[in-house]
Amino acid sequence: MIATPHPGRAPRSVGFVPLAWRNLVANKPRLVRSSGGIGFAVLLMLIQLGFERAFFNASLEVIQLLDGDIFIQRASKYRFATRDPFPARDLEAAQPVLSLPEIEANERDLSNLDTAIVDRRARRFLGMDPPPPAAELNGSKIKIIGSFALGPDFENDGTVVVGDRTFGKLLPNPRGGAPDVELGVIKLIPGSDSLTVQRAIAAAVPTDVAVLTKAQLLELERKFQADVSSAGPIFVMGTLVGFIVGMLIAYQIIYTDVSEQQPQYATMKAMGCRTRYLVQVVLEQAALSALAGRVPAVLVSILLFRIIGGVALLPLHMTLELALVSLLLTLAMCLISAVLAVRRVISADPAEVL
Repeated sequence: MIATPHPGRAPRSVGFVPLAWRNLVANKPRLVRSSGGIGFAVLLMLIQLGFERAFFNASLEVIQLLDGDIFIQRASKYRFATRDPFPARDLEAAQPVLSLPEIEANERDLSNLDTAIVDRRARRFLGMDPPPPAAELNGSKIKIIGSFALGPDFENDGTVVVGDRTFGKLLPNPRGGAPDVELGVIKLIPGSDSLTVQRAIAAAVPTDVAVLTKAQLLELERKFQADVSSAGPIFVMGTLVGFIVGMLIAYQIIYTDVSEQQPQYATMKAMGCRTRYLVQVVLEQAALSALAGRVPAVLVSILLFRIIGGVALLPLHMTLELALVSLLLTLAMCLISAVLAVRRVISADPAEVL
């Protein structure tokens, strides 16, 4: 029952309960169906966004762990049909070092020929957990002297760290001499001006070699994965599909609900409620529907992230950023649908009162 308002004044609540909330929970089976439909679309977007974040995090994790301040690489590395490595003579100083305790502890032993440290979180088919005493790498028998925990990404199944002598043996330079280098890492003395050092190194190396800070290197890699590689657009497209599917589901739910309550909205108009207030009720109900569908979707996605992340060895986690992005997308999805469906309320005729 709707309370009778003063002429021209919109009733803000019925029995101290917002009207939008009462409309939402009045029909429990309908609420379950609508929450399930919206929740499915939200879950689809969360999975796509989660995989996108996992893709970027896994791709950038090795760079994050590099213990250096200045990085040297071929300037054309992020262009197609180019050769990434550059001659070792262009690298004034640097032995790439990952900031992992296990590698630091075995750094001296890695200088021995045919020794390596392996990633024990590599894909299981590689058999590195626990690591074997020896393995074959590029046709050579390698002694495994330790392991570290890094994990695979979408491109690499695992990681192996070797010393410069072993690297030169495994991947010899076809032109002779020291093997080419793909990435040089330089650790600065505490108190050094990184910008000054960067400019000095850039002036000393050939123009086709780029000298970057860690922040610049991370940004280049992030832009490449997002704009050039196929993975970034694929996940964006998947999220967009989820958004469109959810908007269609939400529109059907809200339109059906408004159509069923058309006589009630007409009654409220006859009682003096303004159209603006009725539109506001529909928008509030759409926002509440978004939240009702999002809650179970988030809980299911957390469970799926844990299962899929454990099986695929990927960094799938529900983060604050992911939760906020999914919330904004869910609200936008339902509110846009409500705006499209609200014309039923606008056209409600008091003469339709039953």
